[in-house]
Amino acid sequence: PDNAVLKGLAGRVAAYPELFQNARIDLVTSAAANGDGTTGLAVSAQGRAGGSAFSASLSGKGLADRLLEAPVSVTFNAGNTDATALLALYGLPALPLGMVGEATTDVSAKGTLGGGMATSFNLTGDDFKAGFDGMIASTPQGATAKGKVSLEAADLEPWLMTTGIGLPGLGTGMSTWLAADADLGNGLLVLSGLSGAINEAAVSGDVNVDVTDGLPHLAGALALDELDLDPMAVAVFGDQAFLGSGKTWPTAPFNQMASPPFTAELDLTTASLVAGPLATAYDAALSLKLDQEGIRVSDLRAKFAGGALSGLFELKNNDGTGLFSGQLKLAGAD
Repeated sequence: PDNAVLKGLAGRVAAYPELFQNARIDLVTSAAANGDGTTGLAVSAQGRAGGSAFSASLSGKGLADRLLEAPVSVTFNAGNTDATALLALYGLPALPLGMVGEATTDVSAKGTLGGGMATSFNLTGDDFKAGFDGMIASTPQGATAKGKVSLEAADLEPWLMTTGIGLPGLGTGMSTWLAADADLGNGLLVLSGLSGAINEAAVSGDVNVDVTDGLPHLAGALALDELDLDPMAVAVFGDQAFLGSGKTWPTAPFNQMASPPFTAELDLTTASLVAGPLATAYDAALSLKLDQEGIRVSDLRAKFAGGALSGLFELKNNDGTGLFSGQLKLAGAD
């Protein structure tokens, strides 16, 4: 019960019961003394489980009382006609929606448990690839990882939906290419030198990600081609409150509370700042805070209507009542 690997697998099965259904595994092991006081160990396995065909190997040598210093090499490969099972295997939330199609995954790691393992990971599906290349280590504070991460998807939306992530405006497609240097430890993910594009709009900067009050929390600084405030307003008030004919004001009530998919405290620069169909400002810089109360924008500076726009504003959901407050100044407008 104290084995971390077995506990992790048990948790994954509890979350996704089909993970190891109809399992068949062929296992070969060998161990032998090397003549220098160390013992060599080799394990190989292949089979099927939960619809996934897989193969794995482990080899190493060392002293029984110095296992953390023993050099180890590990490989793992798997494929499934439904990538949902592979997401569940890696401990991600996985809803059986049948939206992501087939996928393969491969992992290789080489090093020592005490000093760290040089690790390569890939998950490849239909017009989708996620990867990591770096070092993973075990510390008294928990596992750490440091290296390069990348994500490419012709449409990321099916993968987001499968992992239970709902974003306002889903359903129109989300082409994604992102890469960054990642450093994970003590529950904090630091993404440095982030670069890429979402729906062909460039994104770059540095972001820290952790979990606050059960939601992912983003903090840092980003440069964007475009920032549309409309999806955030939908998260605060609910999508039904924004549905209308375009000729009359929507009549659906606001949600009783904001439900953002994440919270954020970000310093942003953006080539265009869009407030839905209301207005668009350009060459904007601002500080943005998004939480379960609403949206706060401060230190706003932008070009609008031929002039300089500056100020701050706040949009809150107070038990189903929308509140807007702010101080905005427009100087030198046409």
